[in-house]
Amino acid sequence: MFYAFYDEIKNISLDEAKICDFVLGYISSYEFDNVCDAFDLPKNRVETLGYYKYGECVCVCLDKIKIYIRHGFVIIVCDNPKEKLPIFHNVLSKLDSTDAGRAKIIYTFIDELLTEEAGINAEFQKTLAKLEKQILDDKQSENLNRVLYCEKQKCISKSNYYSKVQNIIEELKDNDFDLFDDDEMKYFDNLSNKITRLRNDVRMIIDSIVHLRDAYQSAMDLKLNNTMKLFTVVTVIFAPLGFITGWFGMNFKNMPLVSSPYGVAVAGVISVVVTVGMILWFKFKR
Repeated sequence: MFYAFYDEIKNISLDEAKICDFVLGYISSYEFDNVCDAFDLPKNRVETLGYYKYGECVCVCLDKIKIYIRHGFVIIVCDNPKEKLPIFHNVLSKLDSTDAGRAKIIYTFIDELLTEEAGINAEFQKTLAKLEKQILDDKQSENLNRVLYCEKQKCISKSNYYSKVQNIIEELKDNDFDLFDDDEMKYFDNLSNKITRLRNDVRMIIDSIVHLRDAYQSAMDLKLNNTMKLFTVVTVIFAPLGFITGWFGMNFKNMPLVSSPYGVAVAGVISVVVTVGMILWFKFKR
């Protein structure tokens, strides 16, 4: 899809785009080979996130999206154009044919991508809040620690991505080949500020994950301590019973109560008294 900016934004064909003074293109990676000949784009494909110069053309690579910029065009190449098509339509709706310059187009498109990122981060913060409530209610899953670790790695990757995008914006602000007017630099300042806020949000999420893991580990330690406490109480209660059993189980000839018809009853009463006494003592001492 190619668009020209007259009195209104008009959808045009590739042949019409070749003779326009300035066009905006949105194509898939499969269409790239045909378009690069028409607009003299670099044929070597860029796959690494960053900012690249090819002759008088500048290429901005944002993950699976490439933006080629020159005085006569801005062409967006997307590996999965259907996925980002709603974003591109939002860009078109925000552009005015009278002031749709290169900087504003790039700003509007990247701003839409970053708005999507902000929404993802907000949803993730809600998910962390739910996980925290599960920990407080002792209803967390057994693999929560692994889940938090994986999510932390994703956030670190996001932070690295935002850092590289910020570097790209700084490169665009250098204005190689005088692609942008001086009054358009404000757009890149706005993008830089937005990326800084996103990086701060991701750092806060990473801190929240660390605190959540600490809370989860504390909950596990508390549960283990309660279990060990129960085992300790049971052991201490039954230790005297084991002593009594061992004492009366000795086969000495003159052992007390061995020949008495009340020996079993006496041993049982002693055991019950000791057990009840230990339980009351633990309950009193808490």
